[in-house]
Order: sequence, then structure tokens, then C-alpha cells
Amino acid sequence: MGSSGINAEYMGSSGINAEYMGSSGINAEYFFFFFFFLELPQGSQVLASLEPADAFTLNSSNSWTQWPSLNASFNVDGGSFVHGYYQAAGAAGDSHVLSKMFLDGEEQVQTRSIIGNTSYFLNAGFGAWDLAPGSHNINVQYRTPGGGSQDQGGSDWQAHALYVWTTPRVGC
Repeated sequence: MGSSGINAEYMGSSGINAEYMGSSGINAEYFFFFFFFLELPQGSQVLASLEPADAFTLNSSNSWTQWPSLNASFNVDGGSFVHGYYQAAGAAGDSHVLSKMFLDGEEQVQTRSIIGNTSYFLNAGFGAWDLAPGSHNINVQYRTPGGGSQDQGGSDWQAHALYVWTTPRVGC
């Protein structure tokens, strides 16, 4: 079996150049490639960049459970907006997997994600908030009646991550 991959390069104001590097035995027309690039404006701050690689097994009780290590506590001042993005991918145990983000203990409805009755899953969600100055917390939870596990290091198709950042309030 050959190797394959995606090479992405930031080209300044020209944008981003991305190219598929093919492999013997792989037909690229059957692949879907998803890129998430974000250039933060001046004055932005990354508050959390969590990409845990610990092995774990999904709780199959179909009750809301904290995603391992997707929990960020942070402080904000009064001059910025807060944004959060999560993604989780792995084995679904031929079932469905739901995920959503919580801000300061309250469900953020706009971040709900589900994929159903499949061997593998990908859940993702995004939220943006104008928060009062002080301490805050974002965490991501899931539920599934299936199983599934993540290998140490996440393999090349397994991952879960949470990113939290600020952007300055401009013209508001």
C-alpha cells in the first residue's frame, strides 16, 4: 500500500493552496477533504487549544458524558468576543453519537451535532459569545448507546479537540 496525504500552504493574501498527494491503490474521487483554516485578527488571543491523545472507551449508557479532556476554563476581559470550536471523530460501534458544547454549565444549542447508525463518526460544533468579564468554562459532552474507543495517540482517523479564542470588539 502506498502513502497519501494533503499538503496545505498559506499563500498570504492569495489564500491557501491545498493539494492531494496520491497513492497507488487509492482513488481520490471517493474522498472528501475538510479543511478548517482561521486567520485571527490582530489583538486576538488563543485561550485553549486542546488536542488530547489519551486512549479511552466511549461510555455506552446513552447518557451525557464529558468528552475526555475537552474542558477549558479561562478568564476574559471586557473587550473581546469568545469563540469555541470542537471536533470529535472515531469508532461509533455501529450506532449514533451526539455531542454538544456547554458554556458555564449551560447547553449551547447551536453546537449540537449528531451522526447516526454508522461504524465511524464525526461530530463538530461552533459557538460565539459576548461574555461578561471574569472566569468562564467551556466543555463538550457526548452520548451514545454504542461503544467505540480511541487508541493512544488517536490513530490517523481518530481525534477529539477543543479550541477557544477571542477576537477584539471592533466598531461595536
